[in-house]
Formats: sequence, C-alpha cells, structure tokens
Amino acid sequence: MRAKLSLAALGVFCASMLAGAMVYPGGSWLRPQSLGFSPTENFWCDLMRQPAHNGAPNPWAPWLGTLAFAALGVALIPFWLEVSRLLAARRASFVRVAGVVSAVCTALVALLPSDRFPHLHPPIVLSAGILGMICGLLVGRLALLQRRELPLFAAASWLLLLAASANLLLYLRAIYFQAAETTALPVAQKIATFGLLVWMVAGLRASASLPKP
Repeated sequence: MRAKLSLAALGVFCASMLAGAMVYPGGSWLRPQSLGFSPTENFWCDLMRQPAHNGAPNPWAPWLGTLAFAALGVALIPFWLEVSRLLAARRASFVRVAGVVSAVCTALVALLPSDRFPHLHPPIVLSAGILGMICGLLVGRLALLQRRELPLFAAASWLLLLAASANLLLYLRAIYFQAAETTALPVAQKIATFGLLVWMVAGLRASASLPKP
C-alpha cells in the first residue's frame, strides 16, 4: 500500500513539474529576458516566481510547481517508512523520523519561494537535502552491501550519491559563498532529480523483494 501511494505521488510530481515548465513564461538568473523554461538555466523553484524572471505574469506555473513539490513530499513519506524496514532497528528509527522531516521540508520549498522568503528558503532547502542525504546514505549502504542481489538499487544509489553531493556543494557555493552564476547548478539539480526518482523506484522494488530484518 505504501509503495503504491509513493509511486502514485511520484507520477503526480512528474506530471505537475513538466506541466509547470511548459507554461513558465521565461527568464532565469543567467538570462532574465529569455523565453520559456530552460533545463540548463532554470531551477525548479523558478516556477514559483511571481512574476517570472522576465517580468511576465506567471499565473499557472506556481500552482503546478507547488503541487509538484507537495506530491514529492507525499511520495517521500511512505517511501522512507517502507525502505526503513530493510534496516536494523536503530537506523530504521532514525530514517523514519529524519526522512519524514526531510519530506515535509521538501513540500515547504514551494510554500516558501526564494523571491518572497529569501532568508527562509535556503535553510529549508538545506534541511530537506541534508536530512534526505543522510537517510539516503544509510539506505544506499544497504544497497551497496547487497549489490549482487540488488544491482539496480546499487547503481541508482551511486548515481544519486554523486548527483546529490554535487548539487549540494554547488548550492552551498552559490548561496553562502556568492559564487558566479553558471549552468552547473541547474544541470546538477536536474540530474539529482532524475537520480532520486530512479533510486526511489529501485528502493521500493528492493523493499518488496528482500526479507525484512
């Protein structure tokens, strides 16, 4: 039941995010007057800007982006509860608590956009990312230890670890060290998002196939 709920919410996330990108008027930090959503220049949270970066009205993308982040948060709650059963008791308890907190912060990313909440948005993003990464490391360690039985989950764990680490480091560099804007961070964000989706699906499959400790 939890796996089906997580997968259904992931489907809503993908559909809403793609729809939001399609109706986003345009503009990014790199090119404020550009048109449309650029995967290599825009961040997902740009969808929530009102008006858009290029100054055009942005009536629909914020709603779709908010729905997408809320759906991802909903998907992560049953996901962490499900895959935590693969872990030993103490680690499972930590993942159940920290994973749910990370999921709630993920949903709050859309409710606290950077243009309206410039001081709250970065800590919320970091809370979601850091707690999620710690939980991911604990679960990913299991996948790597059982890589022969779970090759897809192990490969997805490596992909997510590398992409999420790069995304987190680039985000910290841009936000707290005032690094110059480049396409590196938006691209890393998209790769990390893809890695998360693949990893979650692989993790749910692993939870269904492995005996629980």
